[in-house]
Amino acid sequence: MSRVEKIDILGLDTAHCAGRNLKIQLHSTDSVDPIPLFQEDTTTSVSRLTLSIDSDKNVSRSSAITLINSAGTNIGLSDSNQSISYASNISVYTIVFTSPLALMADVTGVTLESTINAGPLSCADGGICSVGDTGPAGGKIFYVSGTTIDSASGISSGGIYLEAAPAPVSKNTYNWCEGGANPYTTEIFASATAIGTGAANTLVIINNCTGGAGYQAANLSLNGFSDWFLPSSGEQAIMYNNKSTIGLTESEATYVYAGSTEFNNWIGASLVPWAGVGGQNKGQATPYWPIRAFSPR
Repeated sequence: MSRVEKIDILGLDTAHCAGRNLKIQLHSTDSVDPIPLFQEDTTTSVSRLTLSIDSDKNVSRSSAITLINSAGTNIGLSDSNQSISYASNISVYTIVFTSPLALMADVTGVTLESTINAGPLSCADGGICSVGDTGPAGGKIFYVSGTTIDSASGISSGGIYLEAAPAPVSKNTYNWCEGGANPYTTEIFASATAIGTGAANTLVIINNCTGGAGYQAANLSLNGFSDWFLPSSGEQAIMYNNKSTIGLTESEATYVYAGSTEFNNWIGASLVPWAGVGGQNKGQATPYWPIRAFSPR
């Protein structure tokens, strides 16, 4: 099926819009979340296109617009993932994606948001965060580290902030691990407990399991992000300490949520809303509450 390989913008008055950012997103009737536009790396799909318009109203149109990547860095006219060009004879800007994701058949709408491109970014836009702030994926920040944590190849690039998936989370239930002859009683040594080890544990899980809570978390795409993982027991303890912050209240608190730490051959960690961190039989299906790590742009 055809994908949205490029976007053309016709009739944009850069002098009138000088000093502003334009955010473009594609939408489908099947979801409230924007459609991922392009793949940026092995763990990141980007669901918004951000254009920066020069504050100088007199700059030529061919150089008036540059691109901002998902990390908030102005990349000029191109990088390995996206590029912009201007056709002066027809006054059209064309943005081309190297690895497009959006299917033409899925697109039913386009939104364009204009903001002034001055001042610090909010936490939700990739700026500085504190515990309790809303992060880029719409969840709450529940931990701030002094150094980069939770970096694991193919799972997460890591970062100094831990963001819990926004409440309410899915109540679909999964066993801790699926696959192999005896997945509920076989130890795979995803045994790290410290804060900052959830991504590494999740990597061990997907290398040994073909299904289950950890596998689901590692393959989750939510609110334009695909770098989710199961928290370690230490990270679940911090989530419990901040349970009202992340939304672990009322109906959410009637469930036990799987963690990535494996205590022994048949018990995995679980977040118990009324008690803290507990253990759960790996063959007893529960929901999971994924997290992600990131750093400010």
